[in-house]
Amino acid sequence: MFDGNSSIHLVGVGGIGMSGLAQLLRALGCRVSGSDRDMSSPENLRLFALLEKQGIRLFPQDGSFAGAVSPDCIVYSTAVEEGNPDFAAAPDIPRIHRAAALERAIGLYAADGVTVAVSGSAGKTSVTAYLAEMLNLAGLDAGCLDGGMVRSFAAGDFPGNFHSGRKYFVFEADESDKSLLDYSVDYAVILNIGCDHYDEKELARVFGEFLKRVRKGVVMSGKVFERVKDSVPPGMKVMTFSEEVSPVRGSDDFQVTEYGLSSGRAFAAVNGGAVFALPQPGTHTALNMTAAAAMLEMLGIKWSDVSALSAQVRGAARRFEFVGRRGGAAVYDDYAHNPQKLACCLKTAQSLAPAGRVVMVWQPHGYRPLGFMRDELGAELRKTLRPQDVFMLLEPFYAGGSSSFSPHASEVTAGWAISNVFAPAGRNEVEIFVSTGLHSGDILLICGARDNSLPGWAANFSDGDR
Repeated sequence: MFDGNSSIHLVGVGGIGMSGLAQLLRALGCRVSGSDRDMSSPENLRLFALLEKQGIRLFPQDGSFAGAVSPDCIVYSTAVEEGNPDFAAAPDIPRIHRAAALERAIGLYAADGVTVAVSGSAGKTSVTAYLAEMLNLAGLDAGCLDGGMVRSFAAGDFPGNFHSGRKYFVFEADESDKSLLDYSVDYAVILNIGCDHYDEKELARVFGEFLKRVRKGVVMSGKVFERVKDSVPPGMKVMTFSEEVSPVRGSDDFQVTEYGLSSGRAFAAVNGGAVFALPQPGTHTALNMTAAAAMLEMLGIKWSDVSALSAQVRGAARRFEFVGRRGGAAVYDDYAHNPQKLACCLKTAQSLAPAGRVVMVWQPHGYRPLGFMRDELGAELRKTLRPQDVFMLLEPFYAGGSSSFSPHASEVTAGWAISNVFAPAGRNEVEIFVSTGLHSGDILLICGARDNSLPGWAANFSDGDR
């Protein structure tokens, strides 16, 4: 495998997961290099500059690294195809999947610490951020590896998806490629089971297998517990939280009993007691914070003792992030990329614009995910969209490599046949619509994952008035 003295090369180092791993390996003491097919893309320049400041050597993804460095191993993700030029340039160098490399790196980096993995179909990036932030705000040495840029950890040479700290180490465990089954951890959070890459039955099986790799305790929603309770190892400590907001207490250990807005800031109450501030609006944000509160309790840190610090929690970037106004309409950028997340984003926007309309523009993160979730997303849109709202489905993002290029956005919207849903021909058509169709009190949402140009595009819709 490798140790703290190894030389390691990462293929696709610009990805959110790979760039975080590169920083963790560098903090471990490894000599780290990486390549990316989008090395010259303007939206990636800041990230690459920060990686280089940390001592990570970067190369175009053309195999040229092989003449400059001699790595002990090559780390790759599921998204990297077999015919990649870096593989061809170094056929004899051992390859390690990102999940296996991450398991090894965390085991070395936090060998004497407490590890916490956060998983689930939706919310894991936010909960990972909340947990790591709250642990640090409580004065504890907590590290973090997240699937998003945590605003509080974006400082100096660090973009925000890695934060040093060894007493506790909190990281996001991805179910999308089942790589979470490579991890062995002290504690875990399983937030929910939804439709993104697999159906609910298969995800329940995967999470049940994951529980066998958790040593001490797990926090999960009551709904998840009902699906996986037969897989919980004997003697494991379990805490549950509710996936709903209700003033009436149920059987779960933690429940949001109140949610609202006060002076423009969202707040929530847990179990009818401690009230805490939320970094973004939305009942889903309150539920995510409650999951973090439950894990703090499991770790022996009383939530009631640290809830006053919640106003300092900033969360991950691109989570219902306000970027400005266009006239009297508010513009938000969001990472939402599956039916549950898109519905939560819509509902939050609708609560902020009860008399206006919400215009959501979503770019899927790939053709295969769009094809998998098309039916469930159509059902969610029929339930969630109001008559005045508009949903625009852009063509899926193509990151390179093999792809079916099917289904096209226009095929999906034609199948849905929802009157206020359509597939624009491209971003230009969206911009024309926005220039003439937004009014005071409306909300524009730009949503999507993987494509680093989306935040900049969202910001361009703002006229500078905040």
